[in-house]
Amino acid sequence: MRIILAFILLFTCLTLFGKTENTFAPPPIQVTISGKIEGQIKAKIQLAYHLYDKTYVKDSSYTDAEGNFKFIGEYEPGCYIVYLSEIYKQIPIIINNEKEIVLTAKIVNDEPKTTIIRSEENSVYYELIDFFTARREKFLQMETYYKDKTSEAEKLEFKKIQKEYSAETEAFLLKTLADNPTLFVPKYIKATQNPPEFTCDKSFSSEKCTELEFQYYFEHFFDKIDFGDARMVRTDILATKVDYFFDKLVTQRPEDLIPQLDLLLQRKEMDPEVFKTILISSVNKYARSKNIGFDAVYVHLVDEYYRKGKAEWTEAEQKQKMLDNADRLRPILIGQKMENFKFTDAQTNMEFELYSVKGNKILLYCYYNPSKELAEIKKFALEEEGKGIKTVVIFIDNSPDKLKQYREALSENGRLVPNLYALTISEKEYKTLQTKLNLDSGRTYLLDQNFNILFKQFSMWQLPEVMSRFGE
Repeated sequence: MRIILAFILLFTCLTLFGKTENTFAPPPIQVTISGKIEGQIKAKIQLAYHLYDKTYVKDSSYTDAEGNFKFIGEYEPGCYIVYLSEIYKQIPIIINNEKEIVLTAKIVNDEPKTTIIRSEENSVYYELIDFFTARREKFLQMETYYKDKTSEAEKLEFKKIQKEYSAETEAFLLKTLADNPTLFVPKYIKATQNPPEFTCDKSFSSEKCTELEFQYYFEHFFDKIDFGDARMVRTDILATKVDYFFDKLVTQRPEDLIPQLDLLLQRKEMDPEVFKTILISSVNKYARSKNIGFDAVYVHLVDEYYRKGKAEWTEAEQKQKMLDNADRLRPILIGQKMENFKFTDAQTNMEFELYSVKGNKILLYCYYNPSKELAEIKKFALEEEGKGIKTVVIFIDNSPDKLKQYREALSENGRLVPNLYALTISEKEYKTLQTKLNLDSGRTYLLDQNFNILFKQFSMWQLPEVMSRFGE
């Protein structure tokens, strides 16, 4: 059952159209794509293609007075969409080694019903689409019928139907793949499949079987994808599966994500264009990630693949920017020891260094103008008084009245809360701190007694949860 559902989902295509991109394209071929779309008279249509996790417009045209259309050009092999712009409908096609594709389409039940006139690749493709669509509709009817059945006999009957249905569906698919070994569509459809059903030993408990099934599914998740075929870059399924694996199946921690990314990127059969696409996408993803600590994934990818010369396509200037960025982030990754920052307090003219603070944990809070959160900081410091937790507040403001206001907000009975440090530093020192601690991403750090970074760049409203996570 998982096979058909995975396949049907492919036809919910992306419509984030933009400028044409040819960055990762296999060699293009000259192709004529033509046909007739009933009811679309002098209507704008577009030819778009998948490029990993995005979809781009390749060509635009208009139908004539009878609904005929034609695209002629050089197109890289992969999955494309004839997009009916005025009614927001899509006709998926595959471009591979054929010089001509001819089709007709009409809108039936608000969806395009497509017939392939000329194209062996797309004839097989639509044979599969029609088969799976019909089978899915039939199965949903059976599922509705058995939904409210409660007797054990009826439940067993439905399970038997499910099993037969899955077996028949897989048999049809496997026969289609075997009968068309030279086409791209078998590889594409095969890539949509999940691993084979896991059969658990009956002697195991249901909990153990669930654990073993997930382990099997996890280990064999990518078995159906041919990473050695550059055409996979121009499909929607490659990005869909890679994203699902790393977002849903892998535990969302850098120490779990990094080895799995390396296992994928270092597959022996990996085509250079597929490698390039997945690596660039992963670097961008983790560079922009809002998940705290995921900058460690970005730093690892830059160090392992760009610093070591495995991303040879990268221009020298761009590569250096990435290396510099990784070097800037590395000292403030979770688990690293915070630098021993030294400042001169602009109000007291006394020198201060971070390592002079002694506590079980240290909350380091840096902000240009912190007036909105000072009450929360004071509340936290008072609540943690006597627990060996210290709070260091670093700020800057050129107004003496503001500085006085800040200190008063952090004081109790005219004096600073005992386990709290409040420092006013120069604008030059603050800019240095801002760069080193990447304060644009967050201004709060939690350190342990050895000044190792436990957590970072979180909001004050998250502080109770953070303290609960890291204990007393």
